[in-house]
Amino acid sequence: PGTPGICSIGQYGGGGYRFVGAMDEVTVSTVARSADWVWANWMNQASNDLFVSFFSMADLSCDFTVSPSAGYRPFTPMFAAIVHGTNTTGLYYRWDFDNDGTIDTEGTDKGMTTHTYTTCGVYAASVSVSNSAGETACCTNLNCVTVNETWHVALSGDHTTFLDWATAATNIQAAVDRANHGDRIKVAAGAYDLTNQIVIGKRVLVEAVDGRDATFLVGGYPACTNRCLLLNHAEAVVDGFTITNGFNADAWPTVGGGVMISNGTLRNCTVTRNNIPNASGAGIGMTAGLVRDCVISHNGNIGCNGAGAVYVSGNGTVSNCTIVHNQVTSFCGYHGGVAMGTGSLLADCLVSNNAVNGYIGGVGLTGGMAINCEIVNNWCAGWTGSGGGIDLGSGAVASNCVIRGNYGGAGGIRLNGGAAPARAYNCVISGNNGYWANDGRGAGGVKMGDNTLLQNCLVSGNEGYKWVVENPDSAIGGVYVSGSANIDIKSCTIAGNSCTGTNGGFGDLNNAARVVNTIIYDNHSDAGVGDNWYTWAPAGGDLANCTYSCSTPAVPGAGNVSANPEFKHTAAQDYRLKGSSPCVDAGYNETWMATALDLDGRPRVVRSRVDMGAYEVETARGTGVVVR
Repeated sequence: PGTPGICSIGQYGGGGYRFVGAMDEVTVSTVARSADWVWANWMNQASNDLFVSFFSMADLSCDFTVSPSAGYRPFTPMFAAIVHGTNTTGLYYRWDFDNDGTIDTEGTDKGMTTHTYTTCGVYAASVSVSNSAGETACCTNLNCVTVNETWHVALSGDHTTFLDWATAATNIQAAVDRANHGDRIKVAAGAYDLTNQIVIGKRVLVEAVDGRDATFLVGGYPACTNRCLLLNHAEAVVDGFTITNGFNADAWPTVGGGVMISNGTLRNCTVTRNNIPNASGAGIGMTAGLVRDCVISHNGNIGCNGAGAVYVSGNGTVSNCTIVHNQVTSFCGYHGGVAMGTGSLLADCLVSNNAVNGYIGGVGLTGGMAINCEIVNNWCAGWTGSGGGIDLGSGAVASNCVIRGNYGGAGGIRLNGGAAPARAYNCVISGNNGYWANDGRGAGGVKMGDNTLLQNCLVSGNEGYKWVVENPDSAIGGVYVSGSANIDIKSCTIAGNSCTGTNGGFGDLNNAARVVNTIIYDNHSDAGVGDNWYTWAPAGGDLANCTYSCSTPAVPGAGNVSANPEFKHTAAQDYRLKGSSPCVDAGYNETWMATALDLDGRPRVVRSRVDMGAYEVETARGTGVVVR
């Protein structure tokens, strides 16, 4: 209507004509047709896969929601009608919950209603609505309700139908084999002895109803050398078990002594006292998937590979886990706690008291990320410069982590970039111990190779010590730069570090680091050489690439100062600045600061110029008076 030659087809609403649904064919007829006729014609098309809902072509229209849309038998979702039109008075609802043509419930009070499904399946449902004027509208939603089965496992079951505790399966694998995608398997308390690993390659939930403290998956070692569990579906979930005594004797590249996750989720579990002598990941090995809210403890690797707790070679995530007291005992082994590769993520985890006799005590990342983790009291006993707490390789990132009380050639953290930089942001690196390693000087706090970045970090209270008394040098207390190219230290505070030899705060082997907006102060050397900073190129020379920073002796360079930075409370290791500090408003603004936060989570630039160090003073110096 309206313009000659223009044919508008569909329901008028919202300023235009429209069809609800995806149409692949339109037939124009001069004969009025019913909504049922439209539906029948639609069903005769070549494909109706994209058809979701249809409405009668009246002023009144309707739709509905189902919440939740999937559950376990018996399942009772809520249906809620949505009605539009100029007359929505006197509405009467008729519901068909399985779309079989029979009205299951009706009435004026059925705009919201429930229905209980007792048979598993995928259901369409429909609603028709009429108003006081006699107008009607209907809506059918296909595949809108999914009802799944619950299977049972109990040591006391009779292993028949698995549909209740009396008829429960006596082993988990049997229930998994019987289940369909979307089903749930409930497991009663007990110790389930395993002679083969449980393999889960379906979209199922396997949950221990009484939790990890009462439900155990027990590997058969030494009678059998079997892993306990293999997860191999993106939507498979295992929840609430203690997984123990797994022993995977296969050689590399097989991973996982207790659990292997090719895909899927492991949550609320304890993985403990598993072993893998010839490959990686004594507790858990992953190529994808998620581990969350788990305790991973006392697992061991006796071989020359690594990862006493968790090994991730792909896009796996380990989140909100406690990873403690794992170890790799071989002198050629790696990663007492966690090893992760490109695409992996370690988030919100405690990694503590893990140990290795070879390389890297707590966490080793190559291309992965560690975010909001506490990495404390890990131990690397080998004569190497690798990280006691965390070791970052090419492309790896540590952000907002606390790295404290670790021991190794690089006690707290080692950064050693490659094709991509190794970077640490907003970390507290405190109270770590480093030693002189067989690959050169170590560091109590941080050791940096080529292509590395240390930004917005506090490096404090770390100690470097001599490996042999006859050697006058020791590990540097705070930060040691061993690389020669692409090394940046930005907006850091390096303070309160010490060493038993020379170079308490900062040492630069090749005078290559670019240092900006950084405070290096109140560090100590027992030898009285290089309390705060030292370079060997030339030996005892000035730092060549230091600007807008604070240290003593004075460092030549734009914006540098040597006055006392006026920390708030040095004795309490509070290295925030007083408002009267010469480092306030004395830094150099860089582009990354526009959206960045300082170590306290405040904006990195509060006033016109950034403050030196890791912390921004929140208010300006002095007192302002406003008279009205």
